[in-house]
Amino acid sequence: MRDKYYKKTLCLGVRTIKHANDNPLQEVSDREQGTAGSASCPAPPDCVRREGRGTPGRSLRYQDSRNPLITDSSDGALIVLDLKTGEAQKRLEIQMQLIAIDKDKCKRDGICITECPFNILKENSDGIPEMIPGGETVCIRCGHCLAVCPSGALTLAGEAPESCGPVKKDLAIEVNAMEHLLKTRRSVRVYKDKPVPREAVGRLMDMMRWTPTAKNLQPVHWTLVDDRKKIRKMAGMTIDWLRERNIFPEMIASWDNDGEDMVLRDAPLMAITHSHKDALNPPVDCSIAVTTLELAASAMGIGGCWAGFFMGAATHYAPLQEYLDLPEGHNVYAALMLGYPKFSYQRIPAREREKVRWF
Repeated sequence: MRDKYYKKTLCLGVRTIKHANDNPLQEVSDREQGTAGSASCPAPPDCVRREGRGTPGRSLRYQDSRNPLITDSSDGALIVLDLKTGEAQKRLEIQMQLIAIDKDKCKRDGICITECPFNILKENSDGIPEMIPGGETVCIRCGHCLAVCPSGALTLAGEAPESCGPVKKDLAIEVNAMEHLLKTRRSVRVYKDKPVPREAVGRLMDMMRWTPTAKNLQPVHWTLVDDRKKIRKMAGMTIDWLRERNIFPEMIASWDNDGEDMVLRDAPLMAITHSHKDALNPPVDCSIAVTTLELAASAMGIGGCWAGFFMGAATHYAPLQEYLDLPEGHNVYAALMLGYPKFSYQRIPAREREKVRWF
C-alpha cells in the first residue's frame, strides 16, 4: 500500500514526527489509534510518517501504518482519507503545537525572533516569543530557532534542545585547512580495484541529510550502485546514447575496440541524485548534495568525479531511464563516480585568476 501511495504523491523526504515525550511514533505502534489527540497522546495517530512539509498551496501528507492517509485542512484539523477510495472517513481535531517556549528558561533576548527567516515569531505581552497566526503554514522547519536559542528554551515540532546534537567548537575547520582541501580537490578518474565499504557510504549518506535545500523541503533522493556489472551496463548505455547522437567518436571507439570505459571509468561506486520533477528547485538541491558528498568523501580518502556523460544520457536516453527504474516523476539531476584514488597527488597546479566583479 505504501508503494502505491509513494508513486502517486510528491515525496519530499521522510521525517519521523515525535510525541511530546520525544518518543518516535514508529516505536510506539502498539498504542491505540483512538487515543491520538488525547491528553496522554497529543500527536497524530501512531506510526505516522511525514511525507512532506506544508507550504502555501501544498498540503501536508502523512502515512499511517494501518493505511489511512492523513492530510491537513485549511483550518488546521486533520482529515483521514481512505487510500483506496480517496474519500474522507472522519476528522481528527488534533492541534500540534509547532513551537513551544519554556517560559522559565526563556531569556527574552529575541534571538529566535530575529533569526527566523520568515518572521513567524513575535513577542507577546510578557516578552515571550510566540508564533504569529498562520505561522504553521509558513514555517519551513529549518531549525534555526531551535539551534540558536542560547538558553535551550525552544522546542520545535516535538524536538527538544536536549535531543539535538551539540555544536563542538573545537571541531570547527580552520581556514588554512579549508583552503588546502579546496585547492587539492581533484576529479579522480583512476581508481584502485577496491570496493568502498557500505559502512563508509552509510556514514556519508547520514552527513548528506544536512545539505541545504530550497525552503528545507529536502527532496533529494539517492540511488547508490556498487555492483560493477550494473555500473558497466550503465556506461555501455551511455555509449549507445553518444553513438545515437554521433558525438564523441573517440570515446565510442575506445569502448568498441579496447573495452575502455571513458564514461564511468570503472568506478567501484556510483552515487546518483534524483528528485521529483515538480520539486521546488531540484537541479540546485541535487547539485549541492553531490558537491557536498565529493568534499565529505575526501575526508575518508575517497575520490570523486562528476559523471557528466552519464547525467546527459540519464536525462535524454529512454533505455537508460527505464533501466534506472526511478520512482514515478523523478529525474536524475546529478551523479558522482567514487572510489579510492590509485595514485596520490603531489602538488597543486595553477588556476586562472578569479573572475570577480564588485557591484
